[in-house]
Amino acid sequence: MRSDVPQALAEAQRAGVSVAMITGDFPATALASARAAGISTTGGVVTGADLAKAADVPVEARIFARIMPGQKLALVQAFRQAGHVTAMTGDGINDAPALAAADIGIAMGRRGTDVAREAADLILLDDRFASIVRGIALGRRIFANLRRAMTYITAVHIPVAGWR
Repeated sequence: MRSDVPQALAEAQRAGVSVAMITGDFPATALASARAAGISTTGGVVTGADLAKAADVPVEARIFARIMPGQKLALVQAFRQAGHVTAMTGDGINDAPALAAADIGIAMGRRGTDVAREAADLILLDDRFASIVRGIALGRRIFANLRRAMTYITAVHIPVAGWR
């Protein structure tokens, strides 16, 4: 894990972004990585075998391990159906369906496959989670500035339109 991930993850959580880890790794590896990164481990690890048996996808869980490509897609769809705005990151061919189904698919530009990059909405040039968090902060700032500009324009032009 990169050294900037725990800080970036903490920033994301302070901004109201909930992060779930979906990986093909073994449960013990996923749990250790989640702890090191700062992802909540209170829900334990949901495995691909657990998902295959479950009637409903447990969208309250935050760590998913030994997940197959079709299950990644099912998880993204379940998070969306639960009302979450979803962003999915990935770098492989097996991530492409979930990248395409997410509200925002984010592919890794350096180590990502062409298929993942084609399926994604955004491509990270540096493959760093911190870049995603910085992008969210910048996007929110731009949105706030646009909202203020539109409020100003509306406030100025409505009286002018009413004058005539």
